[in-house]
Amino acid sequence: MRERIRAPQDHEVLLPFVLSTGKLLCFQNLERKNNPFRNVLDNRTIRPIQAKQLWTEDVGKRLYIRLLNRSLYKYTGHRGVRFDNDHKRFYFIPDKKGEARSVAYKSLTGRNVQRNVVWQPVRKKTGLPSGPWWHVAAGLRFHQVAPMAWCFSIRPEWHLTTDGEMVLEPRKIGRRVTSKKSRMYNYQYLREVNFWRDFLAEGKPRIVLNFDDQSALISSELVAFNVTWPGIPGDVRPIEPHVGDEDLFTLAELEEATSGEQIEWDEEEEELETETADEF
Repeated sequence: MRERIRAPQDHEVLLPFVLSTGKLLCFQNLERKNNPFRNVLDNRTIRPIQAKQLWTEDVGKRLYIRLLNRSLYKYTGHRGVRFDNDHKRFYFIPDKKGEARSVAYKSLTGRNVQRNVVWQPVRKKTGLPSGPWWHVAAGLRFHQVAPMAWCFSIRPEWHLTTDGEMVLEPRKIGRRVTSKKSRMYNYQYLREVNFWRDFLAEGKPRIVLNFDDQSALISSELVAFNVTWPGIPGDVRPIEPHVGDEDLFTLAELEEATSGEQIEWDEEEEELETETADEF
């Protein structure tokens, strides 16, 4: 089936699909004559389904999240990030085998900085490589937090390999990662979240998952809410996370991504509230 899909020349156009009960579910407009799946479908059976319709049922929501996840696999793959299916996390891979890799991003204060994302530690005294390779990693998830509200979460992690490719034995990973995380407090943890946010959004105000006819937009602004907890003495640092600035290019990208039919969220929420009231 994959061989019969006609992918567009623009590699940024994502083609996630799910096969379920003999049907194909995707984000592309299958009613278009030249859609990528035209060689694998019976045109007489095509019908559009609104996303909000899928969200109302557990099976539909799972299929929808699977589509989003597969979109994310492709989006990150184009940027040198691979998905570890065994541990359900994304991790950076080296540009070339045996070589360290670094990337640029904007810090929490908006400074342009460079950081290692794949490397093998070196002993200070001898200058020789020591121990396994470290890969910056993260768990990336989509969550429905209300009938018409979704969010995207980032959980910083680490991925260890013997040579930049082969995964290290599990028994050798635990103590190393635990030791590293034990020195991470709120600010260090937030720095990791900010790094992934800025990297995935490419320094822009949002992440755009492009499906050609429509797009999924993920704001790069951090969600803020109040939490009451004991805290850690002295672990308080006021910050104002930098969000990518809008410019002519990001505005044009936003206009192109939202030029089709859009969900009027406020109206949909009111409609859902009315339907719920009617049911009771």
